Amino acid sequence: MQVPDCAVWHHDVGGDTPFSWIHLDLTREETRTWIKSAFEKTVADHLLEPETRPRYEPFGSGVLVNLRGVNLNEGSDIEDMVSLRLWITDDVLITARLRKLRTVETLHERFESSGITSSWSTLVALADGLTDRIATALAEMDDKVDMLEEVMFDRSPDISHDVTVMRKQVIKLRRFVGPQRVALTKISADERLSNKDKHLVFEAVNRATHNLESLDAGRDRLTILQEHLDAHQNAALGRNSYVLSVAAAIFLPLGFITGLFGVNVAGMPGIQSPMAFWLLCAGCTAIGLALFLIFRWKRWL
Repeated sequence: MQVPDCAVWHHDVGGDTPFSWIHLDLTREETRTWIKSAFEKTVADHLLEPETRPRYEPFGSGVLVNLRGVNLNEGSDIEDMVSLRLWITDDVLITARLRKLRTVETLHERFESSGITSSWSTLVALADGLTDRIATALAEMDDKVDMLEEVMFDRSPDISHDVTVMRKQVIKLRRFVGPQRVALTKISADERLSNKDKHLVFEAVNRATHNLESLDAGRDRLTILQEHLDAHQNAALGRNSYVLSVAAAIFLPLGFITGLFGVNVAGMPGIQSPMAFWLLCAGCTAIGLALFLIFRWKRWL
């Protein structure tokens, strides 16, 4: 296939199975125009699809592939996984992206020394690299969960926000890691792969399975953390409500007595006595102390 002017870069490989790897930037209008004119509709729609999920579907003489990688671009969230769209045949590999993927850039920089000899080997190398970076990102997330578990019982700043953010990250990552493992499994079954490539894909499938299990474990651990935080907050709220209820129970009769003696009507006892106020204070103190002792005896305090 003739390399288009809109290609970001390309590699031509000779040998027994010559092929070209053409990398495209879908944010360029000329790229989108070239794809529509160079490929039949099904392939073009696949490469230009705005929202993708991991897949591996044979079509004609080639295969339609979607893979996802963690977002390591500056200022981006790691869970906002970047899509890599591929069309692969024996003699050409088309890769297209909207945002940069470090795995693709790294393989491009090391392509000459990578020992890749076919388009299928390039696909395997990309799948292997994407899986490794996902595993690295998940290992960092596991460390963060470990840290949250360590401070969970300490008198530390509230970690509810951190737990919520990480739960969202796990949900978003799992949305693509699961289907990606299925896509890798389908790649491993393709007869066009060499035995060496199949072995590499089998290892990638194993790591993808571990990634999925790590996400499931992280999700469960974060759920337990959230449940503990909710229980702790509910317990604190219950204790505060209980203390307020006891205080109200003690001061309710005292408020009734002071309110009764505060009315301005004739006949109130003690109006003419200079000791009446102090006797009332002593009486309220005695009643309050008696109520306190009764609550202690009943083990309400």
